Amino acid sequence: MSKKWLTMYDVYENPVPVESNPGTVIREEYKLSVGKDGRKCLTKIRDIDISAYINSYAPGCDMAVILDKLQAGLISTDFDENNCVDLSMMPKDVVDAMQKTRQFRESFSEFPPEVQELFNYDSNLFIQSFLDGNLESALDSLRKPDPKPDPKPDPDLDSGSGKKVGDE
Repeated sequence: MSKKWLTMYDVYENPVPVESNPGTVIREEYKLSVGKDGRKCLTKIRDIDISAYINSYAPGCDMAVILDKLQAGLISTDFDENNCVDLSMMPKDVVDAMQKTRQFRESFSEFPPEVQELFNYDSNLFIQSFLDGNLESALDSLRKPDPKPDPKPDPDLDSGSGKKVGDE
């Protein structure tokens, strides 16, 4: 049995004992470097006090500290609706995503013919336009400019001559 490429069966049949040093408060930290002979080797950088290292994260994780920062106004609680997204309709897993994609493809056939024609009646091109960012420009081509309102006739003008009534 090769120790280099252990499979799950090798580990099950011949388990390797776990090596640890319980009760040790210091951990040595190493870095990969190149030795004098040009070979890669590990060089000791420093000793780390494990307890102090773990406790260095405590201020950011302690609930009392976080609540104090909230009360002091040091943590922003602004609610920006522009950066919020409703994720409740997002697929929960791969199967759900595939079902939502299938439902969307089926609903593409219910779009107006003008929209379907923009995407050559292909729902895949429509979905791809979401990813490419081309959807907005494609839909802009459908928007028709507002027609200019007809000018209202001036009641003071004579309909036949174009002169104001009362001017002669």
